[in-house]
Amino acid sequence: MPGQHPPRPIRSAFVRHVPLLPSFSQVQTGRRHRPHRRRPVAFRTPQGVARPPPVHADELKIDRPDLYWLRAYVAEYARRTPLPDEDLQRLLVAVTEVVTNAERHGAPPIVLRMWTDGARFDPAFVCEVADGGRWPPDAGFGLVPPRRSEAGTCGRFGLWAVRLLCSLVQIRTGPAGTVVRLRLALPPGFGDGG
Repeated sequence: MPGQHPPRPIRSAFVRHVPLLPSFSQVQTGRRHRPHRRRPVAFRTPQGVARPPPVHADELKIDRPDLYWLRAYVAEYARRTPLPDEDLQRLLVAVTEVVTNAERHGAPPIVLRMWTDGARFDPAFVCEVADGGRWPPDAGFGLVPPRRSEAGTCGRFGLWAVRLLCSLVQIRTGPAGTVVRLRLALPPGFGDGG
């Protein structure tokens, strides 16, 4: 099978979970993969500007988050899409965590945007939280769970848990601030008239 690519779901897993899985060529050749020897910065999402949200994206500026009303707002928008109820619950937990992080560790303004991406082969519900804060250069972006010694402290599971809840989490930070974009897969056929 040299030269062939793995099936699409497996390729997708490699893209979404880079720090946890070896590359397909490493699986074929049997070379060892030791992610624990790399510094977390090696796994960071590339810095830069994310593709801008579409003009039809729903936008909410957040001054002081009232998490109850924030979840109600997100749920009301998401219920207008074919997002399954189980994924809606995951979305609400993830959005709460990301907005809380933006308030605690980021800087104003905090803006929440939501839209559906009707890409033919990968339809998704997309939610992004942007703020004016920046991450330190060696931040791990929640790519690995906290150590046992950190687990007893307040927090530390936030972005790691968010990555487990969503189909894809993209984090970009730079001089203009930080954008955390959450994607949850929609049922096949959404957006292609099917």
